[in-house]
Amino acid sequence: MNKHLPLIVQIFILFFVSSCSDESVDEDIKNVFDCEFEDNAEFVGICLNGSTRASPGDELKYASKTTANFSEIIWEIESGSMEILDIENSIEDDNYKSIATIHFKEDFTGGSLKVLAIDINSNNFAEITDYVIELQN
Repeated sequence: MNKHLPLIVQIFILFFVSSCSDESVDEDIKNVFDCEFEDNAEFVGICLNGSTRASPGDELKYASKTTANFSEIIWEIESGSMEILDIENSIEDDNYKSIATIHFKEDFTGGSLKVLAIDINSNNFAEITDYVIELQN
């Protein structure tokens, strides 16, 4: 049994890593829980991730995150028949993170979101505008 223990541990670790490696997206219900910054190490700003297609009646989660120099994220509906139901804010690795639950109303035919990152101690900001969400066919 002892000579098989390292193999069992390796299999367990492989299973654990592979089962947790894509936890940022729930494919069945299109919810997103994280986003990635640009590969540039000097990047300063904001990211946004989430489904670009939705159907009337859907409730989907969208994720936004800022680099450490920002202290707040503001969500806005730019266009379309959508409603922000909930916003969950947290700090992760010194970065401000925000998850918004968006409800797509029964008359939804398409629209767009905007996220704005601000530093409440200065006039610095970063934004992503016109994040287009199309009607799911």
